[in-house]
Amino acid sequence: MIYAVGDIHGRADLLDVMIGLITSDIQKSGAAEAEVVFLGDYVDRGLQTKRVIDTLIALADNVPFKATMLRGNHDQYLLEFTRAPSTWTMWRRLGGAATMQSYGVSPPGPEADQKELDAVAQELRHKIGDRHLEFLKATELFRAIGDYVFVHAGVKPGVPLERQEPRDLMGIRGEFLDAADPMPGKLVIYGHTPVDSPKIQEGKLGIDTGAYASGVLTAVRIHEDKLTLIQATAARR
Repeated sequence: MIYAVGDIHGRADLLDVMIGLITSDIQKSGAAEAEVVFLGDYVDRGLQTKRVIDTLIALADNVPFKATMLRGNHDQYLLEFTRAPSTWTMWRRLGGAATMQSYGVSPPGPEADQKELDAVAQELRHKIGDRHLEFLKATELFRAIGDYVFVHAGVKPGVPLERQEPRDLMGIRGEFLDAADPMPGKLVIYGHTPVDSPKIQEGKLGIDTGAYASGVLTAVRIHEDKLTLIQATAARR
C-alpha cells in the first residue's frame, strides 16, 4: 500500500491530522507493508515549519510505515539561502519570512545589504541546527514504484526519469501541466501547483490543495491500482 502526501507548507496542525488518518487507515487495512511519500515543500508560508520538520524527523520511531521525503522548490530555496544569502530576494517572495520566524529569526527587509543578509543566514543556520539541515539535504528528487512516479512538481515530457533535471522535478509547471500523458506508461503524482480539488488527468494526478491557505491537506492512497483521496482539515487556522 502506498500513500502520497501533498505540500505541507508549515501546517504542522494538518500534518498531525494526516499522520493520524494514514496510520488508522493502515491499521484498519491490515496491510503488512506501507510506504508514505511526502512530495516536498515542508517549509514557508505556514507558520509552523520548525514543528513540521520535527514531526517528519520523528516519524521513523512512531508510525507503521516507511516514510520517503522528496524535495520541493521551497525546501531548495531554504538550503540555497543558507549557502548563498543573496538568494533572499526570491525566497522572500515565496514566503521564506514565515520559515525564519518559525525558527525565531527576524527576516531581513527587502533592502537589506549583503552584510545583513550574511548575518541573518548565519543566525538561521545556527537556529535551524544540523539535524534539520541534514534532513532537508537528504530529501530525494523522485520516487518510482511500479507504474507510479512521485515528484514534487512534475517531469519534462519525453525525458527518461533518470535524465530529468532537478530544476524540472522541483519546479516545472506549464510544459508538464499542458502535456497529455507526460511519461507514457506511468502515472505521475505531484504537488507544487495548487488545485481546488484533485483530479486524474491523462498520466498525472496533482494533489496540492494549498494547505497553508485552504486548511486542506490532501493525500492519495494507492492499493491494487485503486486511488483513494484522504484529506486532513482544520476548523480554523
